[in-house]
Amino acid sequence: IRDVAVTGVQTCALPILPALEESFTLQEASKTSTFWLLVACQAITNIPNASLSYQMVAYYIDQGMPAAIAAGALSAYAFFGAVSAVLWGFLSERISEKVLACSIMIMAITGTLAMWLVHLPWLVVPMGGFLGLAARGEGALLNMIVAHYFGRGHYGKISGAMQPFNFVGLGSGPLIASLIFDLTHGYDMVFVQAIVSYAVGIALILAVRNPKRPARMLATTAP
Repeated sequence: IRDVAVTGVQTCALPILPALEESFTLQEASKTSTFWLLVACQAITNIPNASLSYQMVAYYIDQGMPAAIAAGALSAYAFFGAVSAVLWGFLSERISEKVLACSIMIMAITGTLAMWLVHLPWLVVPMGGFLGLAARGEGALLNMIVAHYFGRGHYGKISGAMQPFNFVGLGSGPLIASLIFDLTHGYDMVFVQAIVSYAVGIALILAVRNPKRPARMLATTAP
């Protein structure tokens, strides 16, 4: 609530609308390195996100796990992946999105190593949930980073332009995992590829900086 000095009438202070924020257009955003670093990060990290879930059941069965436990791991992966956005969204109000995104990818590396090296039946399902919590939450956080750097005025167009690259990563993940398995006759290099992809994702997020404001924004704020 605030007082209007001229009329003496109390009015409610309205929130800033997206249209009134400083927001990049799609054309302006696409000219920045920030845009392409985020595109690359989403596309590259979606490759292991898709390949690990695609091979999870077959991998655990090949390791001697009962089919029910292998399927339970995939179900836990999907369930915790579905609720992960709520958790990471809550935490993003208190912690930097970049810090959370890097933390998620470190968690994903840890979950990938656990899936690769730990084959205890009673740990398989919890590990699937842990990996889902990390791997599936990364997309939501990257979308928050897009809104943070480019504003919400043209968020739909900017995030929509990124989606084709995301789907390239998601679509190529199972194919890449299958080719690696056929060439190496094992899963080891699939896990190595996943860990490297998440590590590259961390490097890309750390490289992201505030984009240079376009000339029209500088003109409107100039004294």
